[in-house]
Amino acid sequence: MPTIITKIGQYQGASTRQMPAAHLTRTMQLLEKTCNELDTELANEISENPALEMAEECRCPDCKQIIPSYPCQACLNRINGTGPIVYVAPRSTRTYSNDEYDEYYSTDNKLKDPETLSEHILKQVAPSISSKERKIAEHILARLNEHGFLIDHPAEIATYLRVSLRKTNYVIELIKRVDPVGVASQDVMECLLIQLDMLEQDGKTHPLAHNLLTDYWDQLGKRDFDTIARKCNVSVQTVRSAAQFIKRNLSPYPAQSHWNNAANATGRYFRPDVEVIKNPHKQDGPLVVQVFSAAQGWLRVNSSVRSMVNKIEDPEKKDE
Repeated sequence: MPTIITKIGQYQGASTRQMPAAHLTRTMQLLEKTCNELDTELANEISENPALEMAEECRCPDCKQIIPSYPCQACLNRINGTGPIVYVAPRSTRTYSNDEYDEYYSTDNKLKDPETLSEHILKQVAPSISSKERKIAEHILARLNEHGFLIDHPAEIATYLRVSLRKTNYVIELIKRVDPVGVASQDVMECLLIQLDMLEQDGKTHPLAHNLLTDYWDQLGKRDFDTIARKCNVSVQTVRSAAQFIKRNLSPYPAQSHWNNAANATGRYFRPDVEVIKNPHKQDGPLVVQVFSAAQGWLRVNSSVRSMVNKIEDPEKKDE
């Protein structure tokens, strides 16, 4: 019977495979985001990276020239043919005549821009703060997590913005006490205590609610009402009524309460990323397509940082 010999060997070979560059991967991630998501991405990036700043100027994204308004006439003059006119511009540059507004934004259509949590809060605190304090408030609101809690310590914010801790705490306290109450708190307990304090100022309270939150937090979470009643020397029913008061009137996650209210509001809320309209200058002219950009300005490297980099790259400038 013939013997079958199997020979197993190891072979090494080289092969090439294309890997996407890091900046290309990042670009693809950004292209998948909506304008609202890019708004948030930009706000977070600017708050975390001191080398970036947003310049309040109207600049063409194609030729990079500063222009009085959109679209850029210089770029339009170079476009030939009868195809649609396509340009990128910030959302706020779109203006409507009375007829257009009635047609597209009437009460019947119920087409409204959604109000973000940051906008909702800034609108309330703006009358009570200065322009410098407004920048502190904007930074604080950019550093909230999805529940509405502040992820940074006030001292870190004060150091980063180079402002006093007293002023930082003042702005935080203002934000905590506007609607929704408790935003910018450090945790759930602080958020609930602030809401309870606001209710007490309106004369709506429960004599045991404050003690449950401060002294019996763990037992309350476990619904161990018997232990709480024994230690407080009250009936179990009294503890249950206090727990019900907390459940009915307080919200552990203030940001969530804001989104729930927005979802229940009358009308449909959306912000289009692209808008196609008739040519406002030529009746039979090509359609005008406006692609809304996320930024209300021009993102650039801070001038002081750019100057430092130039000095590092050019030693002769450093010695001047």
